[in-house]
Amino acid sequence: MRVLPPGDNAAGAVYAQCVRPSLLQSPAYGDVMAARSWHDARRVIIEKCGQAVGMAQWLEGTLGGGFFHSMALDGGPVWLPGHGDDADHAAFFSWLARAYPARATRWRRLIPGAQTGLADAGWRHSAGSVNQTIWLDLHAGEATLYSALRKNWRYDLRRAMDSGLRLEWDETGRTLPWLVRHEAMDRRQRGYRGPSAPLIMALARRFLPTRGVLTGRALLAGRPVAGVMLLLHPPAATWLIGWSGPEGRTHHAHNLLLWDGLRILKQSGIGYFDLGGVNDESARNIKHFKEGMGGQLITQPGLYR
Repeated sequence: MRVLPPGDNAAGAVYAQCVRPSLLQSPAYGDVMAARSWHDARRVIIEKCGQAVGMAQWLEGTLGGGFFHSMALDGGPVWLPGHGDDADHAAFFSWLARAYPARATRWRRLIPGAQTGLADAGWRHSAGSVNQTIWLDLHAGEATLYSALRKNWRYDLRRAMDSGLRLEWDETGRTLPWLVRHEAMDRRQRGYRGPSAPLIMALARRFLPTRGVLTGRALLAGRPVAGVMLLLHPPAATWLIGWSGPEGRTHHAHNLLLWDGLRILKQSGIGYFDLGGVNDESARNIKHFKEGMGGQLITQPGLYR
């Protein structure tokens, strides 16, 4: 393991080559989260025989002159092609446990990408915590991606195409406040969880200079009726938030936005698309919609201490 000093950008170069790298492991995301807390972003390059095979990022903080300590790793580690098997995971989590052994004044949290090696390394699972997300591999051609759509999803997409909806895409952040406002209001009314408006805007400020924020709106007779925000963290992208009003739902605007968004992501060189978290309890309909795009459902082991 090669622990990087603050300011060393080597982890970003490794991240850009990884397979399905989570947004949570993006160095840019880590910088945002560190700036919003009393933690620092720590990064390590995972090596075998002197060659990089992956990377990991976590937040670390101290209080009381170091007496109180915390560390949190989410969505990692991430791996280069051909790496990340059970032995690789076990080696990493054993190293992390040695670097941050459990103690009464240390708060530890892992939400890893895989559970291999965690129990043997001394990490304790928090019962009942399981995470799911759906990934699309965009390396396939458009025809292959279309054929992977479920029949009802394709049917709704064709209806959206014939509905008179017009799409507009924005990389400048101009339309993002509109979407954030509508999404936050909808979330309060319907009681579902999602990233806060201040966090979304902090991410936007960090990702906009690299053309990493893509806001799409569906308009009907010139009026916006639905929208999505995609965050680009090459080689992947994440569907961060979305909103649809009654007319947008009637005309299946999100089908059209997501399908057209895939085209833009592919043109931007994005190879993997994370459709975001899903569950079978509070958001079964959202999970059903995302599953209709034909991606791979990934079940992560949840929370470890």
